[in-house]
Parts: sequence; structure tokens; C-alpha cells
Amino acid sequence: MLPERHALLMLAGIYVSMRGQDKLSPLTKNIFMLRSGSVADSTTVASETRLMLQRHEAELGEDCDVRTAAHLVHQILYRNKDQLQVQAIVAGWDKTEGGQVFAVPPGGTFIEVPYALGGSGSAYIYGWCDKRWRNGMTEEECKEFVFGAVAKAIARDSASGGGIRTRVFTSTQKEPEFTPWDKIRPQHGELRAPQRLIA
Repeated sequence: MLPERHALLMLAGIYVSMRGQDKLSPLTKNIFMLRSGSVADSTTVASETRLMLQRHEAELGEDCDVRTAAHLVHQILYRNKDQLQVQAIVAGWDKTEGGQVFAVPPGGTFIEVPYALGGSGSAYIYGWCDKRWRNGMTEEECKEFVFGAVAKAIARDSASGGGIRTRVFTSTQKEPEFTPWDKIRPQHGELRAPQRLIA
């Protein structure tokens, strides 16, 4: 999500079978990979990319840019397209280009986009997002847009759920936020979780 060139916002749902899994994987201090698909495959891709970027930054003596990180994820997915079940979004902030988002679908293509969707729940919200997305949104408008999209995906997709993690990137780090599933406003007439089941 690119509200402005100096700020970036990312959110992710949590796959039901891995409710505790944080699918916002840090590649560097300012670049993250949003993972969907096989947990084992996507975790391995994130770990391998992180290791390569650490070497790259050590050799250069400076922070890596977002495009380089996205290109490395693209290379891993492309070279292993027949073995890996991974869809990734690489996003972050660098001093040269500011906030950037790259979609890296299965097979390894990589494309810079204003916003990207991924995971099984994304199929339910493309139209909603296309209708509501606009350039120049403020940070709060972006948060509302993405939070609403992820909440709708969770409501429609039986393989999505658990909560929503939020992370905003600017030239300075901001703390991540987590909204548990029972605090997400019901969508499309869903019933709220019974209070006796909430721990």
C-alpha cells in the first residue's frame, strides 16, 4: 500500500491453521515479506532472502533497497516454481525511493504496484479494493481501507482468520499493531463470537 512516498502501510490476516503465525516476515529492518501459501515454503523463502540481504548489506555497508529484496524473492520463486507454493508481497521503505510495494505471485514474476493482495481471501475482495482504492490517501485512510479489506476477506474465506496485524513504515520505525479476531467488527451480517468462548 502506498499512501505517499514517505510512508507505507502493510496489513496481513493469519491463516486459520496457523493462528499464531505472523505472516509479516522481516527481511531487513525496513523491508518485509508478506507471505501466503505453504507456511514451510514461505518461511524458508523469507529466511533465505533475509540471509542473502544480510550478506549484501555487509558488503555494501548500507541498507538494502526494496527493489533488490523483491528481486531476490523473485529469483528464489522463479528458480523453484515447480517445487514451492508461495505467493509473496515485498514491501518497505528505503532512502532512495521511499515506500514501495512489489507483488511476487507464484512462478516468480515481480511487479511494482500501488497496492497488492495475496492469499486465499484476496479473491473475495479484488472488486471491493478496486472500487475504493485511490492515490493520495492519508495514513489513516490507508489503514481504514486495508483493515476493511482484510476484515472482509476473513469474513468470506474459511481459510482466513485469527486476527489482523498492522505495520506502518516511514523513515522511522513504528510499532506493529495486532487486532485479535474477536475485536474485528462483523462483516456482511456475521454473528459476533459468543462471549463465553472468548478467553
